[in-house]
Amino acid sequence: MHTTTIQYTSGGGDTGFIPVTTSERILPLDIMRGFVFCGISLMNITGFGLANAYSNPTVSGGDTSWNLYA
Repeated sequence: MHTTTIQYTSGGGDTGFIPVTTSERILPLDIMRGFVFCGISLMNITGFGLANAYSNPTVSGGDTSWNLYA
């Protein structure tokens, strides 16, 4: 079983959280986060590039013949 220890020190503006070391990271979880990030980015790429693309998919043209059908 893998355990992670978070140290907390009270003081001024310091939050007390210390980043985990490389040996404490959980590799499968990091890999899964990478795939999830790529999936979210792919699903939102239309919204990043085109204003109002979700409410009107024909905003950039392509609303004739086979393009509209597809």
